[in-house]
Amino acid sequence: MILVLDSGVERPATPEEQAEIEALRSIPAAAPVPQTVTRRQARQALLLAGLLDDVPLAIETIPDETQRRLAQIEWEDSLEFVRTRPLVIQIAAAIGLDSDGLDQMFITASTL
Repeated sequence: MILVLDSGVERPATPEEQAEIEALRSIPAAAPVPQTVTRRQARQALLLAGLLDDVPLAIETIPDETQRRLAQIEWEDSLEFVRTRPLVIQIAAAIGLDSDGLDQMFITASTL
């Protein structure tokens, strides 16, 4: 294996460098985060994570009645969930998911 240095000089890679390059090549690429999942997929992923029953409880804690009822409608009637919707992000935080956890939930849901 030949390495090209920043200076443009080419040289053979050492065995250690070759091993490091091969190790990096074997790391799977991160799964892209889907921007939408179906209602079924989202609910199944939440169930598998033990969080499904936490969502209605989180919605109940929304203090403003209109916002709470809007959230209930969205939770109960949406055909799909969009990763960037403010309510999705709000509920995720309320059930203990940070941004990475929400991304992982969407990745998992997309496989179901």
